[in-house]
Amino acid sequence: MKINYLQKNRLAYLSPWLSISAFALLALIIFIFAANNIQRVKKLQTESLFHKGQSLANFINAGTRTFRMMAVRGDLSLAQQFVEHAESEDQEIIYIAIVDESGKALVHSDPSKVGDTLDTSELNQQGEVPGNTCRIYPADNPEASCILEVIAPFTPFRHGKMPGRHKRINKSQPLTDDEDLRTFQETEKYTIHIGLDMGGLEETVRHHRLQMIILSIAMLLIGIGGWLSLLTAQSYKISQQTLEHMQAFTSLLISKLPLGVIATDASGKIKTFNHFAETITRIDYRNAVNKRPASILPNPFAEQFSEEMSQEIFDNEVVHTSENGQLLILNMSAVSIRDASNQFLGRVLLIHDITELKKLEKEIQRKDRFVALGKMAAGVAHEVRNPLSSIKGFATLLGSKFNPGSKEDEAAQLLVQEVERLNRSITELLNYSKPLPLNKTAINLKTFLLNSLQLIESDAQELNILVKPDLQDTSTELSVDTDRMNQVLLNIYINALQAMKPGGTLTISTVTNNNQIDIIIEDTGCGIDAENIRRIIDPYFTTKPNGTGLGLAIVQKIVEEHGGSIAFESVLDLGTRVAISLPTTDGQAKQPPR
Repeated sequence: MKINYLQKNRLAYLSPWLSISAFALLALIIFIFAANNIQRVKKLQTESLFHKGQSLANFINAGTRTFRMMAVRGDLSLAQQFVEHAESEDQEIIYIAIVDESGKALVHSDPSKVGDTLDTSELNQQGEVPGNTCRIYPADNPEASCILEVIAPFTPFRHGKMPGRHKRINKSQPLTDDEDLRTFQETEKYTIHIGLDMGGLEETVRHHRLQMIILSIAMLLIGIGGWLSLLTAQSYKISQQTLEHMQAFTSLLISKLPLGVIATDASGKIKTFNHFAETITRIDYRNAVNKRPASILPNPFAEQFSEEMSQEIFDNEVVHTSENGQLLILNMSAVSIRDASNQFLGRVLLIHDITELKKLEKEIQRKDRFVALGKMAAGVAHEVRNPLSSIKGFATLLGSKFNPGSKEDEAAQLLVQEVERLNRSITELLNYSKPLPLNKTAINLKTFLLNSLQLIESDAQELNILVKPDLQDTSTELSVDTDRMNQVLLNIYINALQAMKPGGTLTISTVTNNNQIDIIIEDTGCGIDAENIRRIIDPYFTTKPNGTGLGLAIVQKIVEEHGGSIAFESVLDLGTRVAISLPTTDGQAKQPPR
């Protein structure tokens, strides 16, 4: 049952390799998600830094064009001031430089680098931000990790070509040749290079990477926890259902046991009361459960749960009389249930009805006595019969020498009669002790019984006893040894006639029951008391002054040899009922012989 149930619930019993694969797949998904997220954050931060550089480039362009009061429109000194000021205001700006087409720095946030030639070989290379001109390279300064260089065109002139010289803003200062050379020319193209420190970006990325690692581990743990929770819940559900099935199976098993089971809990209340216990005690299960044994059970059962009977009891035979007067012999065993710490959990009483077993034991003992008696009788009979023949011969010879009717002749005749009676007893004893083969023939039971009643017809009329046959017309075939079965019936008929007074009734009936036929013989005689009815089939037990005590013993032996059984029921002063059960031939209905 458990295996079939687990086959329907495979989810909770997955292969370990499948579980490991699931965890690895979950970890891979989380890793890919974290890597993509970090890459996306890095890209956004780079774009933000790039846009900041472009904004600075636009600011410098716009600021340079704004000052219209300068002496020379393309004056480099003004741009130099803008660059130095802008670089000093923002710590992320490493340098700002304006270079010409040859790569010469015309303006630089570090004045010492004005005039240096910058590397512009990769000005047109696409950087981290697609569609924009920039580049990323390692910084010479150990305090900075990498530099994002934003390259943008520098246009200090708003409109088309203008004269090379203009009025100076401050006319009191003369214009030198050096100042005149430090101007932007309209015919050249200039670019502005803004180097931004990516240390903050990398710090942000590292922080975000750490957060993503922590988040990924947390998600992985949550996933593993969810999986384990699912397995635990599923296993718990299966365990509960398996426990319920086991409890149902155990309850069914206990209810169907051919033993009475009564169990109490630690508080002393009945918790288990199976069907067999109901049958024996005649108490309904619903009336017994949750009751204390002393308040509901008969005394022989309640005593097993008393405090004085707390020890273990095995094979205690108790005679119990049920409510319908039936005498039962019960074998009781009572044990206390304790856990591993010797804590008392309850008490169990097992009840076994051994009434039939005791009957079988007595039957076996009786048959053993019969076997021993038969062996002894066979030996005694051979030793006694020869002297009896001699005694009978001498008694006959002695009687012939006396006058007929004399006392001597009567004594001789009495001696002969006693010898003959003793010889008959020995013959009956031999017939009882020695098994004889049965000569079975098929009979019509109704005809056979009517013929057997003719043997006692004259005796019944003489005793004024009514013989009342109540026989079924049955087509079931019965095979018996007619001579020996007539001996059985005649013996029972004679006992019935002797037990009745004039005016009694002898009834013979038949009942067909499955594969057997019951022949029932009832009389209205004096009956047999309960003490004697258990002994009437014992050899040499008789209540008749002249009886041998072997008649009913031989009757039972013949019936058992036919594979049948015989039962006696009697009520004192009301009559006796004898039921002979005989098996039919193969249990099949056949047409009896005519």
